[in-house]
Amino acid sequence: EMCIRDRGWQVPTGITDEELQKLACVIELSVTKDGRVGEYEVKRSSGNEVFDESVRRRMSQAEGADLPEPPESVANRVLGETISLRFFGRHAR
Repeated sequence: EMCIRDRGWQVPTGITDEELQKLACVIELSVTKDGRVGEYEVKRSSGNEVFDESVRRRMSQAEGADLPEPPESVANRVLGETISLRFFGRHAR
């Protein structure tokens, strides 16, 4: 699973820092054969709808975008495949 430290991801300020420490949302993402962000779905909710919505908004912005080129050793496990991504609240600010 890949962890996301994403400068473009904005978590609503209404969530306290203490609450953010506990939140994590797992996304399943399909990667296109040419290395772009494909469709995604929330596989495991954080339990906080506002937090999940911020993750969905970020994923929607990213759809169709080029991903960083994976190292050759993992390219065949990533391109055209589905990967899990974890968004941790503690990485969000």
